[in-house]
Amino acid sequence: MEQNGITRKLARIQMISPVINIFLGAFWVYMGLDSGNMVYWIIGAVFIAISIAWIISIIVRRKRYPIEDPEADKEMVEGLKSGGVALLLIAAGFLAAIGLVLILT
Repeated sequence: MEQNGITRKLARIQMISPVINIFLGAFWVYMGLDSGNMVYWIIGAVFIAISIAWIISIIVRRKRYPIEDPEADKEMVEGLKSGGVALLLIAAGFLAAIGLVLILT
């Protein structure tokens, strides 16, 4: 299997999702322990373990296959910015639609 290199900025950006997932897993663990429901805290613990493994894999990939290319970073950041703007517009549209439904009903 061919491994692709990773830039420093891309590694940082890719770590955002698993870090958020760790907080979500911690919330599930807390809710499971608080309510006494074993299923929630087991799922939360598994979610945390998978997210930690994901972070470790990103770090290992960065150390084994580093890319130091400022142009690739610029292109990647521009692509992520445009994708982020599109997602924000979609989210704003959904929030506006939900708000209108709540106001009109």
